[in-house]
Amino acid sequence: MGITFVELDNKGFEANDSFIEIWLLLLVDEINCVDNLPAWMREMREEWLLQATEAFDSGVDADLDRFAKDPERRAAIIILAIKALTRLRAFGPILSKNTLNDIYRHGKGGLFQSDLPATRFIRVGENFIRLLQGTLPSEEYAQYRGQD
Repeated sequence: MGITFVELDNKGFEANDSFIEIWLLLLVDEINCVDNLPAWMREMREEWLLQATEAFDSGVDADLDRFAKDPERRAAIIILAIKALTRLRAFGPILSKNTLNDIYRHGKGGLFQSDLPATRFIRVGENFIRLLQGTLPSEEYAQYRGQD
C-alpha cells in the first residue's frame, strides 16, 4: 500500500491509499443518494469510483482542485462528507474485514485481510472535511512537497 497526499490549493494531508479508497467509496455511496445530480457531481462520482477501485502507480487522486473549485461545490462536498463520516462512525470502533470488503465491493478482489481500527479511516474523513473547510490543524497540515 502506498501513501497519497490529498490536496486542495497546495495544502493537504497524507494517508494510506487503502484508507483513502474506502473514504472515496463512502462518498460515492452518499453521492448515489442525491437526486438530480449536477453534471460536475456525476463526473466527480465516476472519477472517485475509478480512483478507489483501480490500481494506479501514482496513488489515489481525489482531484479536489477540480471538483471543489468554488465555495458552493465545497459546501456540497462537505455535506456529503459529513454524511459519510456519520456512516463510518456508526460501524463502531473496529471495522471488520467483511465490512471493509463490502464497502470495497467495486474493487478487484478482496483487499482487506484483517479487521482494522475505525480511527484510521475516521481520521481521513475528518482531515478531508477540515481541508475543504480550510481548518486542517497545523499538525496535520503539510505544504505540498512539489512547491517551492
